Amino acid sequence: MKDENAPIITEGQKFEIAGSFVRNASKILDGVPFDIAKEFVETAVLEDIFRGSVIQYCNVRDAELKKISVKKKPNLFSKILSAQERFYKEEFGKKCDFAGLIIPDAKKIFAWLMCMTEKVGIEELLSGGKNPQPSWKYTNSPLDKVINLEFGRDGHKEPYIFRAKANIEADGNLKNISANKIAEIGIKTMGLKERLALGRFLYWFRKKKIILDAVNWTLSSGSRFSDGGVPGVDDLPDAGGVGVSRFAAGVAGSRLRSREVVS
Repeated sequence: MKDENAPIITEGQKFEIAGSFVRNASKILDGVPFDIAKEFVETAVLEDIFRGSVIQYCNVRDAELKKISVKKKPNLFSKILSAQERFYKEEFGKKCDFAGLIIPDAKKIFAWLMCMTEKVGIEELLSGGKNPQPSWKYTNSPLDKVINLEFGRDGHKEPYIFRAKANIEADGNLKNISANKIAEIGIKTMGLKERLALGRFLYWFRKKKIILDAVNWTLSSGSRFSDGGVPGVDDLPDAGGVGVSRFAAGVAGSRLRSREVVS
């Protein structure tokens, strides 16, 4: 089956490879009668046979290289995937298997990896499970009921992985930029469910609990409430725990900071 995600060969690369054919033409054609060789090149049927042979060889060689690559490059994130499986099991009683998920390629600065599952909801990540942190929210309604599941990834139906920068406080380079501007620029940023999952996991994972956003808000510009507002998450010392606020999509400020993600 054709791999739809495989990179397509460019015209320049075609000419580069064609040059190799030319350089090796003498060896390829050595001992072949001229008329037959000419027919092989000019006849469409034989061109198809030749093309099929090339594709078959490339597919076999590609599979061999992938096997070598897997052996040489063990999954460096296997321990964190296992830890997150334990996290969802111990905290929420949900059995998850993240071994087959694609880990997105990203620069090393995106060092935090988080597995998302459809088995745990937004409200549950905030206040449910075994050991929730103290929390509050701007509304009395369950967060899953007031979030716009058609926007961003909060309505994702299948498990997936995202990566974020290992910043205790949200990204400083994304302060003073509204959610509307983030969307206009086209930066992929963290959604509400992702922020709550990451914060909850980091708090659970370390003996010395990691608390995110004790000074600023993560403007979860990857999400929208049903009324168009934007979630903000903080854990300010005097606020009573992890809090979910609502901001207008056009609001910006030095303490409102999105988190860039790769997914």
